[in-house]
Amino acid sequence: MRVKILDAWRWGVPVVSTSLGAEGIDATDGEDLLLANDGASFADAVIRLMREPELRMRLVGGGRKRLAERYDWRKTYRRWDQVYEGLPEEKVAR
Repeated sequence: MRVKILDAWRWGVPVVSTSLGAEGIDATDGEDLLLANDGASFADAVIRLMREPELRMRLVGGGRKRLAERYDWRKTYRRWDQVYEGLPEEKVAR
């Protein structure tokens, strides 16, 4: 997973990424980040962010919300606890 996007969301930075760069991240184009897969569309997306403050703010808010809902370590570790709780006793190392 690419943690740079998660870091950007944490710091309130709007994100433009390629699909490959965002691979493994649960994100929605236009809500949490902008996806652009070639040089021209990437440049257009960056310029759009510079010209549209409401889009910037929407992406910042969407990214922070996604980070809190999906990638907060306290929630992530709870999911791991559920996995381990479902294992037979002999499979759990003590």
